[in-house]
Order: sequence, then structure tokens, then C-alpha cells
Amino acid sequence: MEQMQNILVEEILKPTSPKGLRVLSLDGGGIRGIMSVIILKELENRLQQKLGNSEILIAQFFNFIGGTSTGAIIALALAKGKSAFEILKLYIRFRDKVFFGKRPYDSSRLEEFLKQELGETTTLEQISKFNGLKVMVTTTKADIMPPQLVLLRNYD
Repeated sequence: MEQMQNILVEEILKPTSPKGLRVLSLDGGGIRGIMSVIILKELENRLQQKLGNSEILIAQFFNFIGGTSTGAIIALALAKGKSAFEILKLYIRFRDKVFFGKRPYDSSRLEEFLKQELGETTTLEQISKFNGLKVMVTTTKADIMPPQLVLLRNYD
């Protein structure tokens, strides 16, 4: 695992070609998304150590970040400029406030939590001003049949 993480850090630090892009894609999976956050936190820590700068954020190394479901929440938090450690703390609060009771979980708890964490009236355009990052999240319009995929993004 240690060797794989070191390889990932080296790959992240390699310059891209002029037309090259770095894309971070984050899966869904409910509270299991915490594993993605733990990996991002470890990579962020290693990048900070290697570059000697504790202010470095993992999102600074990507051009695009996209996610679905819980991955979308991580993507939005990264785009807002939160560190991986801050997102880990967010997930612990998230677990306690949203993921309890029977599935499917109450979406009103999720909506209220996101408003508290990201801002009551924050738009995707406002959230993504950090580092010129392009952000894309997917969701489902489930109040119609058949349900439809909805793609939300901050770029054309």
C-alpha cells in the first residue's frame, strides 16, 4: 500500500502536456465514501510533506473533479476549497446526522446538512471558484418515471 501511495504522489506531481488534463472521479456508495476521503487525505498529506507546504490541497492538482451520490458531496467540498482532513471531519458529522435509520435515508436531512456545510444559497458556480476547478456532479430526477439522469456542472 505504501509503495502504491508513493507512486500515486509521483504521478500527481508529473507535469501534464499542454493539452493534458487531470481528472478526479469519485464514486457513490453512501457512508462508504469515507474510504475515498481517507485515501485523498493520505495523498494530500504526502503531497504536503514532499513539497514542504502544509497549505497544499489535493484539489489543486486536478483540472476536473466529478462525482455521483456521496462522491458528488466530496467533489463539491473539494471544489469549495476544503482540505481532505476537513472533509473527513465533515463525513463524521454526515454519518451522525444523515446516515441513520432505515434506507433509503431521509433526503431532507441530507439537504439540511449540505446547506449548513456548503451554504444556504451557495450555487455550483460560486462553489467552484477555487483554483479555476471544473466540477461536474450527477444526480437522478426520481420524481418522474422513468427516473432521469441530471448532470450539473460549472462549465460549458
